[in-house]
Amino acid sequence: MNHLLQLKGQFQHRSRKPGGGRSLPKDMTISIQHLRELYFSLQSTLEIWQKYNIPGHPLISVYYDRIIAKSNRIQGIFFKTTENNNRSVVGAKYTPDLNKHIITHCLSKRQVDDALKALDATCVCLEFNKLSSVSNEDLCSLKEKFPKFIEKYQEYSELTYTRFKNIVIDSFYIEHFGIEESAPLLHGSALVSLYDNETDEQTLFSYLGIVLDYSKKLGNHTYFLTEDEYSSILRKAPFLVAMGVTDLRTLPEEPLYDYVPDEWKIPRPGNEPTIGVIDTSFDERVYFHEWVDSHSMINSDIRIDDDDATKHGTAVCSLIVDGPSLNPGLDDGCGRFRVRHFGVATRRFSSFLVMKKIKEIIEQNQDIHVWNLSLGSAMEINPNFISPEAAILDELQSKYNVVFIVSGTNKVGDDPNLMKIGAPADSLNSIVVNSVELDGTPAEYTRCGPVLSFFNKPDLSYYGGTSKKPLRIFSSQGAGPGIGTSYAAPWIARKMAYLMDIMNLPREIAKALLVDSTVSWRQNQQISPLIGYGVVPVRIEDLLQSREDEIKFFILENAYQYDTYNYGLPVPVEKDKHPYIARVSLCYFTKCNRNQGVDYTDTELDLHIGPMKAVTSRGAIPGIYDIKNNNQASPGFLNLPEKIVRKFFRKWDNLKVIFETLETEKGGTRRPRIKGERGLWGISVKTKSRQSKPQGDSLKFGLVVTLKALDGKNRIQEFIQSCTARGWIVQDFDIELRTQLHVKLQSEIRLE
Repeated sequence: MNHLLQLKGQFQHRSRKPGGGRSLPKDMTISIQHLRELYFSLQSTLEIWQKYNIPGHPLISVYYDRIIAKSNRIQGIFFKTTENNNRSVVGAKYTPDLNKHIITHCLSKRQVDDALKALDATCVCLEFNKLSSVSNEDLCSLKEKFPKFIEKYQEYSELTYTRFKNIVIDSFYIEHFGIEESAPLLHGSALVSLYDNETDEQTLFSYLGIVLDYSKKLGNHTYFLTEDEYSSILRKAPFLVAMGVTDLRTLPEEPLYDYVPDEWKIPRPGNEPTIGVIDTSFDERVYFHEWVDSHSMINSDIRIDDDDATKHGTAVCSLIVDGPSLNPGLDDGCGRFRVRHFGVATRRFSSFLVMKKIKEIIEQNQDIHVWNLSLGSAMEINPNFISPEAAILDELQSKYNVVFIVSGTNKVGDDPNLMKIGAPADSLNSIVVNSVELDGTPAEYTRCGPVLSFFNKPDLSYYGGTSKKPLRIFSSQGAGPGIGTSYAAPWIARKMAYLMDIMNLPREIAKALLVDSTVSWRQNQQISPLIGYGVVPVRIEDLLQSREDEIKFFILENAYQYDTYNYGLPVPVEKDKHPYIARVSLCYFTKCNRNQGVDYTDTELDLHIGPMKAVTSRGAIPGIYDIKNNNQASPGFLNLPEKIVRKFFRKWDNLKVIFETLETEKGGTRRPRIKGERGLWGISVKTKSRQSKPQGDSLKFGLVVTLKALDGKNRIQEFIQSCTARGWIVQDFDIELRTQLHVKLQSEIRLE
């Protein structure tokens, strides 16, 4: 077996060059009649809003005719310049068929009036030039004629040609304007998010007849409301509701089994790494209690001394502490782990209170990097927004150096139909784990993704037991059988903690290694809504080693500007060819914005990797023969349909796996690829943001790359030597040496 390698090299950073400007799609036209229809729909939308006389600015929803790319969103109609044209967006969702965007803007009345005047001026300009419809060629020819139009119609003198052009192009993609009403009917207390219409909260709540209690606020514009308070909003201003979910959550019931009061023994804990567990309460009577530092955060008037109230949390801890002893067939080689446990829930719990506690727990326990969360809702996720619980987890992971391992939740009852996963398994930054049988097929209770109709969840799967072959857990009732995604997640938490706390790997690399380990070189492997990318191997060595015909390495880097690149990766050459296929896993933890609805992630990293192209002219930017023909950033491919690039290149997804297979799509044998210029490959990561600036000063990302030799030869030493010669620092990841180093670093030194 070959060891995993770490490569450190000098990456360059380049800002984005200005583009060539927007244009209508080739051979497409927009009619003046459609422009007039947009004018009247915007006018009627403003009139409806004014009739309600709600404090704050109007909310105007734009109904597009497709899944719209950021570059083709409204630029000229609402704004005089294109600078930061996304600043007014307060929500985004899909139509029920999931094929079109609905994007909601918060605009002042003056902005809407200006938009109406600009739309009217655009129509008048076309009429002045005797055009009933306009093509891209017409737009170009109108540039010279535009000054004559302004000269005649002085009342439109503020309209520039650039804005006129953008209005025409905007209109091509827009079906109509309107007010989006999608407030769900909820029973009981609820977590409700309101659109930000730039008004004072006290003023708005006074209008709604609600006394604002800031202790019941969760993040920006999300509130804990009683059923009467929510009903008041539905009566007075239903279109202020961006999203809402019932607050009271119920954990799915688990099967009842007879438990065996076996005698179990365990040594006393030492300096083993600690995994955080947030769950139901812990029973201090179990044999491994010394390994668990338990804290109860449940209201003291709730009884938690019965077995059912402590069964789930105790059983989860048993697998983290001593899973391999309880289940020898799943011995992962990771050893034992200590647990810092926080009891926050009973079988029925308030999501609002649990989220507040989770935020407090993470902020006060930043020494822990890996957190297991096997609490999940019985209710299905919403296709148009992230759950409040998931949004909190994503925020914490963006802010702190932590990773949540979240169970994919279990199906309720015996319904044979597929059931969507429940909150918080829709958390995008978390590692969401589903359960499989020993042969790798989905367990009978498995629920499915995707999230927001696009993002892959679950991420991966592991063995959580089945009714025919359950896992052995240890709870308040003793040793007994257990099944569920709740018991698959702890095994992944163990592996993640091993990678981060013993191997000292960054979380971006650790997560990428986990996902990368699930992907094979088979032609028929696809991302599954039931098992994610695949099933993680049992042994930890399989994540940190590769076969002798493979070269596996990782790179940790920061994206500072638009393009972060290195064009000097020396992939071995044989007979003037690269006899390799490749698999690449990219992972980063992005900031997210729940108020943006389906456009939830703020930053996109677009990965390109492959042999270098020859530079044909002086000063030209070198190109890459991308292994998956990713041409999003190539000249001439600027208008690729958003739906296509999301599907094939996972645009806006914060976890990407690009892999080739030993067989071609037509069933043939893969052949060696063309040699890159000077035998080199290039890596380019391009940063895009939905905001005017990418998040922060930089965004850390991890790459795990595996090269598989088509001729079966082991060239890892040749690769190491070539990398060193080109200035790369290569570090060999020997598991035994790193484990010994960890033990020495954790040992206590006694001074005489």
